[in-house]
Amino acid sequence: MSCALLLNITATQAQGSDGAESHRGAPVGFTEDGFPYIGNPDAPVTMYEYSDYLCPFCERHSRQTFPALLESQIIPGNVKVVFIDFPIVSLHPQAPLLAEAALCVAEQGAAAFWTMHDKLFESRARFASAASIEDILGELAGASGAELSQYDECMASDRQAAKVNAGVSAASELGFNATPSFQFIGPAGDSYTFSGASPVTKFNEWIEALRAGDAPPTPPPPELPYWANPEGLAPDPDRPGFTMAGDPFKGDPEASVVVVEFSDLQCESCKRHAMDAEPAIDEHFVETGKVLWVFKNLPLRMHPNAPAAAAAAECAGEQEKFWEMKRVLFENSDSWDVAEPDTVIISLAVKANLDVTRFEDCFMGRHSLERVLTDVYDAQGVASITPTFITLFKGRGHLMTGARDAEQFVEYLEKALEAAVEDE
Repeated sequence: MSCALLLNITATQAQGSDGAESHRGAPVGFTEDGFPYIGNPDAPVTMYEYSDYLCPFCERHSRQTFPALLESQIIPGNVKVVFIDFPIVSLHPQAPLLAEAALCVAEQGAAAFWTMHDKLFESRARFASAASIEDILGELAGASGAELSQYDECMASDRQAAKVNAGVSAASELGFNATPSFQFIGPAGDSYTFSGASPVTKFNEWIEALRAGDAPPTPPPPELPYWANPEGLAPDPDRPGFTMAGDPFKGDPEASVVVVEFSDLQCESCKRHAMDAEPAIDEHFVETGKVLWVFKNLPLRMHPNAPAAAAAAECAGEQEKFWEMKRVLFENSDSWDVAEPDTVIISLAVKANLDVTRFEDCFMGRHSLERVLTDVYDAQGVASITPTFITLFKGRGHLMTGARDAEQFVEYLEKALEAAVEDE
């Protein structure tokens, strides 16, 4: 059966010939800890998937990679997949509620859970613009075969919140900070992890290696990612001021040195860089065409308002005012460091000379958060603290973390330019 056909199957609660529940041709059930699984319970390899129902990369995994994995590894009995909720609340505030809804459906059976799981990912786009998600969740629960009075009682009790929190804690203990993330346990109990949506070939390679008692294959030396290579850094003709990878830039696209900054708009060190060092960098390097400067968001979990600020800057970018809004946000950071920052942030749009109505429509729609989330994924394996600076020239990247004063940063960039010239 093809992957496309698998995606079009209407998943229903079912029982195998032995009376056990199944979903899409594979056994389903619950682990001793109560987490839902799919696959042979005695499979030689166990894969724990840590996921967020509102994450676009998790949706891609669920709708593109998982059907192929089901056919190649799960149905044949090579791997058991355990699903664990890991909602990234700073980016998707409503995600815990979706996780609780799926677990409430799970109280009525493992097959019902996996049907709800599929429907939640298939419906991800609906939640972005919904005024209230409860009605959508109830609709999907009913379509998954759940008895709605039992489902409603579970949701009202809030009892599944503890299991969602347990998943978040387990993910944090493994060092995961993004979704989807995966932990593999081999036949001998050996554990391996990786994060990010990947093609099914990678999953097949890892599972086959573990089944044979080997460690997963070591990946080849990484090439520069799209956002850091010449193709991704080229100006987007349809979005002035943005690269083809979707990142705001300033300076000459043909500059011999590129600096990619990963920053958090609620980070004091990032603010210090923006207020103190950035004006000198602009004057000496960016405005003179020597350096192309690219900005990427990395809102840290310790800063709850940082995602909203990042979304605001992205919305300003739609009016070619990204850099102006970024500076306004830093200059007024104390004003939006409050429990409900949205109203304050919208008021700051005036200071950045934005069309406030257009800005508010973008900001309150939260579609810009998807671009912020893309930056968070791009930071994996590259940046974990802010600010982080990646200096690129001649196909190589050089990393520097932490804020520097203007004099130190100017000296650093002068040396980078000298090195770029020496390599020519």
